[in-house]
Amino acid sequence: MAGSVLLVYVVVEAIALLSINDRNRFNRWGEALGSIGARIVVSVVILAALFHTLDGLRRLLVGTVPAASRHDDGLSTAVVFSTWALAVPAAAVVVWPWWEATFT
Repeated sequence: MAGSVLLVYVVVEAIALLSINDRNRFNRWGEALGSIGARIVVSVVILAALFHTLDGLRRLLVGTVPAASRHDDGLSTAVVFSTWALAVPAAAVVVWPWWEATFT
């Protein structure tokens, strides 16, 4: 699921970059990224990227180090914890400029 979210985001960004020769369309895209909806989407993409990366590292470790396979449950828990521990502050950093501009 996380990989699918990342793939869709990359495809959408690639399509958006195809309009770089049309300045008005590209500027509208940039302005749309300042909305709360776009910032929430970016936060979800960051969450997916973190999980996909950390889970991939866990799978790599378990696959290459035979002794690590007995700790797979603990590593899975560490992946979930680390994902949320990093994603929540990252989402706050992404959403905060919109919050500050809207409510101050």
